[in-house]
Formats: sequence, C-alpha cells, structure tokens
Amino acid sequence: MDLTTPFVAFGLILLAHVALMPGMVGDTIGLRKLFMMAPNGLHKPLFDCLTCMAPWWSLPVTALVLLAGLDGQFWPVYLASVAITVVGDAILQRITP
Repeated sequence: MDLTTPFVAFGLILLAHVALMPGMVGDTIGLRKLFMMAPNGLHKPLFDCLTCMAPWWSLPVTALVLLAGLDGQFWPVYLASVAITVVGDAILQRITP
C-alpha cells in the first residue's frame, strides 16, 4: 500500500479540523454553529479534537479519496489514515504552543 492515500486523508481531516476552529471559514459560514447544536458528547468527534475526529472523519474522507482515483483498498487505507491522524495530532500538540 502506498502511503500517499492515508496522508491525503490526514490532510483533509486536518483541514476540516482547522476550518472549524473559531474565527476560521467554517465558523464564518456557520458550520461550527451547526455542529454546536449536536449533543455535547458529539462535539469532540465532530470538530473539537483531532484525535477524536480521526475514526469518524476517516470513513467518508477515505471513501472520497479512493473514489477520486488514489490507489489502495478501503480498510488498510482507513486504518493507516486514523493512525497517521492520531500521530500527527500528537506531533502538532508538541510543536505548537
């Protein structure tokens, strides 16, 4: 399996996470407000925690990435994208203030 596909999925999940932060485009157009209407237990997996978002957002993102024509089988790419997202979040938390 080529690691390009899981890294593309990680990039898209990171993009969704950043876009839904306060003051960003997702907040400006009202997506954050829409997600805030979800029950409190769903805030983290929807938009608030990159590690918590990984298993949920990786499903549709992996499907879209594979449908777009990148190489790979669904489950190995899904598991790799979840792992890369969790490790990427840990790295980002260490290097950002």
